[in-house]
Amino acid sequence: MPQYRIWDLHCHLLGVAGRTPEEKMANLLEIADRHGIERLCLFFSSTRSKTPTPEELKTDNDVVMQAMSHWANRTHGFCYVSGEHVDFSLAEMDRCIKHGPMVGIKLWVAIRLVLLNVFRSLPVLQCGDVAKADQVWFDIAMLESVAGVAKLVEQVGPQRIFFGSHAPLFYFESAELKLTESGLPETVLQQIRSANAQRVLP
Repeated sequence: MPQYRIWDLHCHLLGVAGRTPEEKMANLLEIADRHGIERLCLFFSSTRSKTPTPEELKTDNDVVMQAMSHWANRTHGFCYVSGEHVDFSLAEMDRCIKHGPMVGIKLWVAIRLVLLNVFRSLPVLQCGDVAKADQVWFDIAMLESVAGVAKLVEQVGPQRIFFGSHAPLFYFESAELKLTESGLPETVLQQIRSANAQRVLP
């Protein structure tokens, strides 16, 4: 197992073997252990709907919180919400974040707003403009260009970047290779692997 510590801020339970959320979480953590992944951040994990209903959003959040329940020391969860259901989403944020174990939101792009998976529509060279807004961070899960991590560091600085794999839909190894091929100093890589997440997340 690698000796460095990694906090992976972009994971799902979709496609993970297991009959229950707890079993899926255990299996995902077993894989993570082999790659030195210390903590996982879970996003939506039970529905692939392009226009999720309030009931689907709630069910998905329940699945993630159930999966987290036995591994609070190794997981963070993001509340799944949608701009098409504003009042429900605000109430769901209260339930899952204010009064629950989650730490942030996954805003589904059912409306024309891009928040996550940003590199599918936003060139790395424009990320610097986005980063001028306060409280904006980027994970590397969807960063596919050659030397993409190094270019992103040039645009936004290493303190704004999180390790993200999109596991199990993508391989943990893919995200690790992005760091390896970046040629960045080990101090910068460690910021991306875990230090930034440790600073920002509770």
